[in-house]
Amino acid sequence: ETGIDKVVVRYLKNKEQQEKSANVRSADGTYDFTFDAPENGEVCYENIEVIAYDKIGHCSTETPNIQNIAGKESGTNFVMQEKVVPKLKVELPETDSQNSKCHQIWYNKNHSFTVAVADEESGIKDAAIYVNNVLLENTDFMPDLLETAIEYDSQGNQKKITYKLDTENICKYLEQMKHSPEDGKYNLKIQVSDNANNMVIDNTSSFSIDTEAPVINEISFSRQTADGIESVKEFTDDSDYKYFFNDTFSLSVKVSDGKISCGLNKISYKLVYDQNDNNGKIMNGTSDIHDGVATIEIPKGFKGRVFVKACDFADNSSNEVTTAGFVVDESDPEITVSSIKDTDQKDKNGNKIFANDVNFKVTVSDTVSGIKKITASVNSDSGNTSTLTEMDASKTYKVGDLLDDGWVVTAIDRNLVTEVTKQYNIT
Repeated sequence: ETGIDKVVVRYLKNKEQQEKSANVRSADGTYDFTFDAPENGEVCYENIEVIAYDKIGHCSTETPNIQNIAGKESGTNFVMQEKVVPKLKVELPETDSQNSKCHQIWYNKNHSFTVAVADEESGIKDAAIYVNNVLLENTDFMPDLLETAIEYDSQGNQKKITYKLDTENICKYLEQMKHSPEDGKYNLKIQVSDNANNMVIDNTSSFSIDTEAPVINEISFSRQTADGIESVKEFTDDSDYKYFFNDTFSLSVKVSDGKISCGLNKISYKLVYDQNDNNGKIMNGTSDIHDGVATIEIPKGFKGRVFVKACDFADNSSNEVTTAGFVVDESDPEITVSSIKDTDQKDKNGNKIFANDVNFKVTVSDTVSGIKKITASVNSDSGNTSTLTEMDASKTYKVGDLLDDGWVVTAIDRNLVTEVTKQYNIT
Protein backbone atom coordinates (compact mmCIF):
# COMPACT_ATOMS: atom_id res chain seq x y z
CA GLU A 1 0.00 0.00 0.00
CA THR A 2 1.31 3.40 -0.95
CA GLY A 3 -0.94 5.42 1.40
CA ILE A 4 -3.60 8.00 0.85
CA ASP A 5 -2.64 10.83 -1.43
CA LYS A 6 -5.83 12.87 -1.36
CA VAL A 7 -9.58 12.72 -0.74
CA VAL A 8 -12.01 14.67 -2.86
CA VAL A 9 -15.76 15.19 -2.65
CA ARG A 10 -17.67 15.31 -5.90
CA TYR A 11 -21.26 16.59 -6.00
CA LEU A 12 -23.92 18.57 -7.83
CA LYS A 13 -24.60 22.00 -6.46
CA ASN A 14 -27.82 23.35 -7.91
CA LYS A 15 -27.40 20.87 -10.79
CA GLU A 16 -23.77 21.95 -11.53
CA GLN A 17 -20.96 19.44 -11.14
CA GLN A 18 -18.34 20.49 -8.57
CA GLU A 19 -15.41 18.89 -6.82
CA LYS A 20 -13.40 19.91 -3.79
CA SER A 21 -10.61 18.42 -1.78
CA ALA A 22 -11.25 17.36 1.76
CA ASN A 23 -8.95 18.48 4.52
CA VAL A 24 -7.18 16.18 6.96
CA ARG A 25 -8.94 16.80 10.24
CA SER A 26 -6.63 14.85 12.62
CA ALA A 27 -3.50 12.73 12.78
CA ASP A 28 -5.49 9.52 12.66
CA GLY A 29 -6.32 10.14 9.00
CA THR A 30 -9.86 11.37 9.43
CA TYR A 31 -10.89 13.68 6.60
CA ASP A 32 -13.31 16.53 6.99
CA PHE A 33 -15.33 18.40 4.39
CA THR A 34 -17.72 21.27 5.04
CA PHE A 35 -20.58 22.22 2.72
CA ASP A 36 -21.15 25.95 2.55
CA ALA A 37 -24.46 27.00 4.11
CA PRO A 38 -26.74 28.60 1.51
CA GLU A 39 -27.59 32.22 1.96
CA ASN A 40 -31.17 31.93 0.71
CA GLY A 41 -31.85 28.53 2.21
CA GLU A 42 -32.48 26.85 -1.13
CA VAL A 43 -29.10 25.39 -2.19
CA CYS A 44 -29.25 21.69 -2.82
CA TYR A 45 -26.29 19.26 -2.81
CA GLU A 46 -26.91 16.04 -4.71
CA ASN A 47 -25.15 12.87 -5.83
CA ILE A 48 -22.49 13.26 -3.19
CA GLU A 49 -19.52 10.92 -3.61
CA VAL A 50 -16.30 10.62 -1.64
CA ILE A 51 -13.26 9.55 -3.73
CA ALA A 52 -9.94 8.52 -2.15
CA TYR A 53 -6.73 8.42 -4.22
CA ASP A 54 -3.51 6.62 -3.26
CA LYS A 55 -0.08 7.75 -4.26
CA ILE A 56 0.02 5.73 -7.47
CA GLY A 57 -3.35 7.00 -8.72
CA HIS A 58 -5.67 4.24 -7.66
CA CYS A 59 -9.03 5.41 -6.27
CA SER A 60 -12.12 4.13 -4.56
CA THR A 61 -15.55 5.74 -4.44
CA GLU A 62 -18.08 5.65 -1.57
CA THR A 63 -21.50 7.18 -0.98
CA PRO A 64 -21.52 8.73 2.49
CA ASN A 65 -24.10 7.87 5.14
CA ILE A 66 -25.79 11.27 5.43
CA GLN A 67 -28.03 12.18 8.35
CA ASN A 68 -30.06 15.30 9.02
CA ILE A 69 -29.92 17.32 12.21
CA ALA A 70 -32.54 15.12 13.79
CA GLY A 71 -30.27 12.08 13.17
CA LYS A 72 -32.52 10.62 10.49
CA GLU A 73 -30.87 8.95 7.48
CA SER A 74 -32.03 10.40 4.21
CA GLY A 75 -31.83 7.09 2.35
CA THR A 76 -30.33 8.83 -0.69
CA ASN A 77 -27.03 10.44 -1.55
CA PHE A 78 -27.96 14.06 -1.28
CA VAL A 79 -27.87 16.75 1.40
CA MET A 80 -29.93 19.87 1.59
CA GLN A 81 -28.90 22.78 3.76
CA GLU A 82 -31.77 25.21 4.43
CA LYS A 83 -32.71 28.02 6.76
CA VAL A 84 -36.33 28.45 5.67
CA VAL A 85 -38.62 28.45 8.69
CA PRO A 86 -41.83 26.42 8.52
CA LYS A 87 -44.99 28.17 7.41
CA LEU A 88 -48.16 28.24 9.45
CA LYS A 89 -51.65 29.62 8.99
CA VAL A 90 -54.51 29.97 11.47
CA GLU A 91 -57.94 30.32 9.88
CA LEU A 92 -60.40 31.57 12.47
CA PRO A 93 -64.01 32.23 11.38
CA GLU A 94 -65.29 35.79 11.32
CA THR A 95 -66.42 37.27 14.61
CA ASP A 96 -70.01 37.02 15.80
CA SER A 97 -69.67 40.50 17.25
CA GLN A 98 -71.72 43.31 15.74
CA ASN A 99 -69.50 45.98 17.24
CA SER A 100 -67.54 47.50 14.36
CA LYS A 101 -65.29 49.32 16.82
CA CYS A 102 -64.21 46.10 18.51
CA HIS A 103 -61.29 44.42 16.74
CA GLN A 104 -61.38 41.39 19.02
CA ILE A 105 -62.95 38.14 17.79
CA TRP A 106 -66.02 37.14 19.84
CA TYR A 107 -68.07 33.96 19.43
CA ASN A 108 -71.47 33.16 20.92
CA LYS A 109 -71.63 29.60 19.61
CA ASN A 110 -69.35 26.77 18.56
CA HIS A 111 -67.04 27.40 15.60
CA SER A 112 -64.62 25.11 13.80
CA PHE A 113 -61.25 26.39 12.62
CA THR A 114 -58.00 25.04 11.21
CA VAL A 115 -54.30 25.41 11.92
CA ALA A 116 -52.07 24.43 9.00
CA VAL A 117 -48.27 24.05 9.25
CA ALA A 118 -45.99 23.26 6.32
CA ASP A 119 -42.34 22.84 5.42
CA GLU A 120 -41.55 21.89 1.81
CA GLU A 121 -37.77 21.98 2.32
CA SER A 122 -36.76 19.54 5.07
CA GLY A 123 -40.14 18.53 6.48
CA ILE A 124 -41.81 19.09 9.83
CA LYS A 125 -40.20 17.55 12.89
CA ASP A 126 -42.45 18.82 15.70
CA ALA A 127 -45.63 20.90 15.96
CA ALA A 128 -47.57 21.94 19.04
CA ILE A 129 -50.64 24.07 19.71
CA TYR A 130 -51.13 25.83 23.04
CA VAL A 131 -54.16 27.73 24.32
CA ASN A 132 -53.49 30.01 27.27
CA ASN A 133 -50.16 28.14 27.66
CA VAL A 134 -51.91 24.76 27.93
CA LEU A 135 -50.76 22.17 25.40
CA LEU A 136 -53.63 20.76 23.34
CA GLU A 137 -53.43 17.01 22.91
CA ASN A 138 -55.91 14.18 22.55
CA THR A 139 -56.71 12.51 25.86
CA ASP A 140 -58.97 9.77 27.15
CA PHE A 141 -61.64 12.26 28.13
CA MET A 142 -61.37 14.12 24.82
CA PRO A 143 -59.86 11.83 22.15
CA ASP A 144 -61.00 14.00 19.21
CA LEU A 145 -59.74 17.37 20.41
CA LEU A 146 -57.28 17.52 17.51
CA GLU A 147 -58.32 16.10 14.15
CA THR A 148 -55.08 15.75 12.18
CA ALA A 149 -54.41 15.33 8.46
CA ILE A 150 -50.77 14.78 7.35
CA GLU A 151 -49.17 15.03 3.90
CA TYR A 152 -45.76 13.42 3.25
CA ASP A 153 -43.05 14.10 0.67
CA SER A 154 -41.29 11.44 -1.41
CA GLN A 155 -38.76 10.88 1.37
CA GLY A 156 -41.40 10.23 3.99
CA ASN A 157 -41.02 13.61 5.69
CA GLN A 158 -44.08 15.42 6.97
CA LYS A 159 -44.45 18.35 4.60
CA LYS A 160 -47.85 19.55 5.81
CA ILE A 161 -50.02 19.00 8.87
CA THR A 162 -53.55 20.39 9.14
CA TYR A 163 -55.31 20.46 12.51
CA LYS A 164 -59.06 20.91 12.81
CA LEU A 165 -60.39 22.20 16.14
CA ASP A 166 -63.69 23.31 17.68
CA THR A 167 -63.96 26.25 20.05
CA GLU A 168 -66.46 24.33 22.17
CA ASN A 169 -64.04 21.42 22.66
CA ILE A 170 -61.23 23.82 23.54
CA CYS A 171 -63.42 25.40 26.21
CA LYS A 172 -64.30 21.98 27.65
CA TYR A 173 -60.65 20.89 27.53
CA LEU A 174 -59.42 23.94 29.44
CA GLU A 175 -62.26 23.55 31.91
CA GLN A 176 -61.22 19.94 32.48
CA MET A 177 -57.63 21.11 32.93
CA LYS A 178 -58.88 23.79 35.35
CA HIS A 179 -57.57 26.61 33.16
CA SER A 180 -60.76 28.30 32.02
CA PRO A 181 -59.99 32.00 31.46
CA GLU A 182 -61.79 34.41 33.75
CA ASP A 183 -62.04 37.00 30.99
CA GLY A 184 -63.28 34.51 28.37
CA LYS A 185 -60.27 35.06 26.12
CA TYR A 186 -58.43 32.15 24.49
CA ASN A 187 -54.90 32.94 23.24
CA LEU A 188 -53.39 30.57 20.69
CA LYS A 189 -49.70 29.79 20.42
CA ILE A 190 -48.42 27.55 17.60
CA GLN A 191 -44.85 26.26 17.73
CA VAL A 192 -43.34 24.39 14.75
CA SER A 193 -39.81 23.12 14.04
CA ASP A 194 -38.49 21.40 10.89
CA ASN A 195 -35.86 18.70 10.40
CA ALA A 196 -33.19 21.37 9.87
CA ASN A 197 -34.00 22.74 13.35
CA ASN A 198 -35.61 25.91 12.03
CA MET A 199 -38.40 27.04 14.32
CA VAL A 200 -41.34 29.41 14.13
CA ILE A 201 -43.65 30.51 16.95
CA ASP A 202 -46.89 32.40 16.35
CA ASN A 203 -49.00 33.81 19.18
CA THR A 204 -50.96 36.47 17.32
CA SER A 205 -54.33 34.66 17.16
CA SER A 206 -57.00 34.72 19.84
CA PHE A 207 -60.74 34.57 20.32
CA SER A 208 -63.19 35.22 23.16
CA ILE A 209 -66.38 33.41 24.12
CA ASP A 210 -69.60 35.11 25.25
CA THR A 211 -72.62 32.81 25.34
CA GLU A 212 -74.51 34.46 28.20
CA ALA A 213 -77.64 36.40 27.29
CA PRO A 214 -78.35 39.86 28.74
CA VAL A 215 -81.03 40.27 31.40
CA ILE A 216 -83.66 43.01 31.58
CA ASN A 217 -83.83 43.89 35.28
CA GLU A 218 -86.22 46.84 35.45
CA ILE A 219 -88.35 49.22 33.43
CA SER A 220 -88.71 52.60 35.06
CA PHE A 221 -90.95 55.50 34.07
CA SER A 222 -89.82 59.06 33.41
CA ARG A 223 -92.60 60.16 35.78
CA GLN A 224 -95.00 58.50 38.15
CA THR A 225 -98.26 56.96 37.04
CA ALA A 226 -101.57 58.38 38.27
CA ASP A 227 -101.32 55.83 41.10
CA GLY A 228 -97.75 56.80 42.06
CA ILE A 229 -95.98 53.83 40.44
CA GLU A 230 -92.41 54.57 39.30
CA SER A 231 -91.08 51.30 37.85
CA VAL A 232 -91.65 47.62 37.10
CA LYS A 233 -89.23 44.90 38.24
CA GLU A 234 -91.45 41.83 37.93
CA PHE A 235 -92.61 41.10 34.41
CA THR A 236 -95.88 39.40 33.59
CA ASP A 237 -98.04 38.48 30.64
CA ASP A 238 -101.01 40.20 32.26
CA SER A 239 -103.01 42.00 29.57
CA ASP A 240 -104.91 44.25 31.99
CA TYR A 241 -104.28 47.99 32.05
CA LYS A 242 -102.33 49.12 35.07
CA TYR A 243 -100.15 52.13 34.28
CA PHE A 244 -102.03 55.37 33.62
CA PHE A 245 -100.55 58.70 32.48
CA ASN A 246 -102.17 62.01 31.53
CA ASP A 247 -99.31 62.98 29.19
CA THR A 248 -96.53 61.42 27.14
CA PHE A 249 -93.61 59.79 28.96
CA SER A 250 -90.60 57.55 28.36
CA LEU A 251 -89.42 54.20 29.63
CA SER A 252 -85.89 53.49 30.84
CA VAL A 253 -85.01 49.83 30.28
CA LYS A 254 -82.22 48.72 32.63
CA VAL A 255 -80.12 45.82 31.31
CA SER A 256 -77.21 43.81 32.69
CA ASP A 257 -74.88 41.22 31.16
CA GLY A 258 -72.61 38.50 32.49
CA LYS A 259 -69.09 38.93 33.83
CA ILE A 260 -67.69 37.87 30.44
CA SER A 261 -69.34 40.19 27.97
CA CYS A 262 -68.75 41.48 24.48
CA GLY A 263 -70.75 44.53 25.55
CA LEU A 264 -74.42 45.49 25.56
CA ASN A 265 -75.68 46.55 22.16
CA LYS A 266 -79.34 47.56 21.96
CA ILE A 267 -82.91 46.71 22.80
CA SER A 268 -85.61 45.93 20.30
CA TYR A 269 -89.16 46.72 21.27
CA LYS A 270 -92.68 46.79 19.95
CA LEU A 271 -95.62 48.91 21.04
CA VAL A 272 -98.78 46.86 20.53
CA TYR A 273 -101.87 49.03 20.48
CA ASP A 274 -105.17 47.78 21.84
CA GLN A 275 -107.46 46.13 19.30
CA ASN A 276 -110.12 48.73 20.05
CA ASP A 277 -107.57 51.52 19.60
CA ASN A 278 -105.80 51.89 16.24
CA ASN A 279 -106.92 48.37 15.31
CA GLY A 280 -104.07 46.67 17.11
CA LYS A 281 -101.34 48.60 15.30
CA ILE A 282 -97.78 47.54 16.10
CA MET A 283 -94.84 49.97 16.23
CA ASN A 284 -91.38 48.36 16.14
CA GLY A 285 -88.19 50.11 17.18
CA THR A 286 -84.68 49.79 18.59
CA SER A 287 -82.72 51.80 21.10
CA ASP A 288 -78.99 51.68 21.86
CA ILE A 289 -77.91 50.70 25.36
CA HIS A 290 -75.67 53.22 27.11
CA ASP A 291 -74.28 52.45 30.57
CA GLY A 292 -76.82 49.66 30.92
CA VAL A 293 -79.87 51.77 30.04
CA ALA A 294 -81.95 52.15 26.86
CA THR A 295 -84.86 54.56 26.37
CA ILE A 296 -88.27 54.09 24.74
CA GLU A 297 -90.39 57.14 23.99
CA ILE A 298 -94.10 56.44 24.42
CA PRO A 299 -96.17 58.38 21.87
CA LYS A 300 -99.18 60.56 22.58
CA GLY A 301 -102.44 58.65 22.93
CA PHE A 302 -100.81 55.23 23.32
CA LYS A 303 -102.97 52.52 24.82
CA GLY A 304 -101.57 49.03 24.80
CA ARG A 305 -98.59 46.94 25.86
CA VAL A 306 -94.82 47.18 25.46
CA PHE A 307 -92.64 44.16 24.61
CA VAL A 308 -88.85 44.42 25.03
CA LYS A 309 -85.83 42.25 24.23
CA ALA A 310 -82.15 43.08 24.88
CA CYS A 311 -79.17 42.05 22.74
CA ASP A 312 -75.41 42.19 23.31
CA PHE A 313 -72.70 42.67 20.69
CA ALA A 314 -72.11 38.92 20.49
CA ASP A 315 -75.73 38.62 19.33
CA ASN A 316 -76.96 36.92 22.50
CA SER A 317 -80.58 37.92 23.14
CA SER A 318 -82.55 38.07 26.37
CA ASN A 319 -86.03 36.69 26.82
CA GLU A 320 -88.72 39.05 25.63
CA VAL A 321 -90.44 40.69 28.58
CA THR A 322 -93.67 42.62 28.87
CA THR A 323 -95.80 44.22 31.54
CA ALA A 324 -99.43 45.08 32.12
CA GLY A 325 -100.89 47.65 29.75
CA PHE A 326 -100.10 51.37 29.51
CA VAL A 327 -102.63 54.15 28.92
CA VAL A 328 -101.90 57.76 27.93
CA ASP A 329 -105.15 59.71 28.42
CA GLU A 330 -105.23 63.47 27.99
CA SER A 331 -109.04 63.78 27.76
CA ASP A 332 -111.62 64.27 30.51
CA PRO A 333 -114.47 61.84 31.20
CA GLU A 334 -117.79 62.67 29.55
CA ILE A 335 -121.06 63.21 31.44
CA THR A 336 -124.41 63.21 29.70
CA VAL A 337 -127.85 63.77 31.23
CA SER A 338 -131.01 62.63 29.50
CA SER A 339 -133.53 65.35 28.65
CA ILE A 340 -136.12 66.36 31.24
CA LYS A 341 -139.69 67.14 30.24
CA ASP A 342 -140.02 70.89 30.33
CA THR A 343 -142.59 72.95 32.29
CA ASP A 344 -143.86 76.53 32.13
CA GLN A 345 -144.40 76.80 35.89
CA LYS A 346 -141.86 78.78 37.91
CA ASP A 347 -141.56 79.93 41.51
CA LYS A 348 -140.99 83.52 42.55
CA ASN A 349 -137.25 83.07 42.09
CA GLY A 350 -137.66 81.87 38.54
CA ASN A 351 -136.94 78.21 39.25
CA LYS A 352 -139.02 75.74 37.31
CA ILE A 353 -141.77 73.98 39.23
CA PHE A 354 -142.85 70.44 38.38
CA ALA A 355 -146.20 69.03 39.43
CA ASN A 356 -145.01 65.41 39.06
CA ASP A 357 -141.84 63.42 39.80
CA VAL A 358 -138.85 64.24 37.62
CA ASN A 359 -136.93 61.27 36.14
CA PHE A 360 -133.66 61.44 34.23
CA LYS A 361 -130.58 59.30 33.53
CA VAL A 362 -126.95 60.30 34.00
CA THR A 363 -124.26 58.53 31.95
CA VAL A 364 -120.55 58.82 32.77
CA SER A 365 -118.07 57.46 30.25
CA ASP A 366 -114.32 57.32 29.58
CA THR A 367 -113.32 54.92 26.82
CA VAL A 368 -109.56 55.54 27.17
CA SER A 369 -108.44 55.07 30.76
CA GLY A 370 -111.76 54.08 32.29
CA ILE A 371 -113.67 55.46 35.27
CA LYS A 372 -111.90 55.52 38.60
CA LYS A 373 -114.44 57.30 40.84
CA ILE A 374 -117.64 59.35 40.66
CA THR A 375 -118.71 62.17 42.93
CA ALA A 376 -122.41 63.16 42.74
CA SER A 377 -124.34 65.71 44.74
CA VAL A 378 -128.00 66.84 44.91
CA ASN A 379 -128.82 70.25 46.34
CA SER A 380 -132.40 71.17 47.39
CA ASP A 381 -134.31 73.38 49.80
CA SER A 382 -134.61 70.43 52.11
CA GLY A 383 -130.87 69.78 52.18
CA ASN A 384 -127.82 68.70 50.23
CA THR A 385 -126.58 65.15 49.62
CA SER A 386 -123.22 64.03 48.21
CA THR A 387 -122.00 60.53 47.33
CA LEU A 388 -118.66 59.02 46.27
CA THR A 389 -118.50 55.85 44.21
CA GLU A 390 -115.06 54.28 43.59
CA MET A 391 -114.01 51.36 41.40
CA ASP A 392 -112.20 48.53 43.18
CA ALA A 393 -108.91 48.06 41.26
CA SER A 394 -108.62 44.46 42.48
CA LYS A 395 -112.06 43.52 41.20
CA THR A 396 -113.07 42.43 37.71
CA TYR A 397 -116.36 44.03 36.67
CA LYS A 398 -118.83 42.94 34.06
CA VAL A 399 -121.71 44.70 32.32
CA GLY A 400 -124.75 44.85 34.56
CA ASP A 401 -122.86 44.95 37.86
CA LEU A 402 -124.51 47.23 40.42
CA LEU A 403 -122.19 49.73 42.07
CA ASP A 404 -122.65 51.88 45.16
CA ASP A 405 -125.32 54.59 45.13
CA GLY A 406 -127.28 52.98 42.29
CA TRP A 407 -124.73 53.23 39.51
CA VAL A 408 -124.76 50.38 36.97
CA VAL A 409 -121.86 49.19 34.78
CA THR A 410 -122.87 49.46 31.13
CA ALA A 411 -119.55 49.07 29.29
CA ILE A 412 -116.10 47.62 30.03
CA ASP A 413 -112.70 47.29 28.29
CA ARG A 414 -110.73 44.41 29.85
CA ASN A 415 -110.28 45.49 33.44
CA LEU A 416 -111.54 49.04 32.81
CA VAL A 417 -115.06 50.23 33.55
CA THR A 418 -115.62 52.58 30.63
CA GLU A 419 -119.28 53.53 31.18
CA VAL A 420 -121.79 53.67 34.05
CA THR A 421 -125.31 54.98 34.29
CA LYS A 422 -127.66 56.00 37.10
CA GLN A 423 -131.37 56.67 37.04
CA TYR A 424 -132.43 59.65 39.17
CA ASN A 425 -135.98 60.10 40.44
CA ILE A 426 -136.65 63.52 42.05
CA THR A 427 -139.90 63.70 44.02
